[in-house]
Amino acid sequence: MVEALLELYLEGQVHPSTEVVARRAGVSSRSIFRYFDDTDDLAQAAVAHQSEVHAELRVLDVDGDLPLDERIRRFVGHRVDLLDAIGAVGLAARVHAPVHPVIRARLDDNRRRLRQQIVDVFAPELARLEPSVRGARLAVLDVVCSWESYWLMTSDQDLDTDEVGVAMGNAIERLLSDAGPT
Repeated sequence: MVEALLELYLEGQVHPSTEVVARRAGVSSRSIFRYFDDTDDLAQAAVAHQSEVHAELRVLDVDGDLPLDERIRRFVGHRVDLLDAIGAVGLAARVHAPVHPVIRARLDDNRRRLRQQIVDVFAPELARLEPSVRGARLAVLDVVCSWESYWLMTSDQDLDTDEVGVAMGNAIERLLSDAGPT
């Protein structure tokens, strides 16, 4: 049932009916409620499953002693792979988050972890920025490297993953330069 729901999410159906999920899973609608309290419970299980499947992508190991261009290249490659793997499940999670506290908490945790990766990988450059600029610059870096930006670039602007990587890398490089405030 979880796999069926994930397939439907990947096809763009972020609120499929119980009947549609059941049909895809090859079970009756009533069978879903033997295992899940409601459709929100099923959605939560799907988001958790997707997170577990891609757990290895949550780990980023980029040596802080590498030159900036190499750290950007490795960071962007990793982040694009992660965001691509999340795919349409990210959209479904964001649709459900406002009314489902568990999904909202998972998204909040993920956002904090991904933001911390930016801080960790680009610590030397961020440290060189004036404190009055650093917070705003980090906020913009966070947005540039977010699932929402990735989704916008791939879905609305029809960029492929390589083009997204180039755009993201260029933005990171510009944001970390000492050229001035954001």
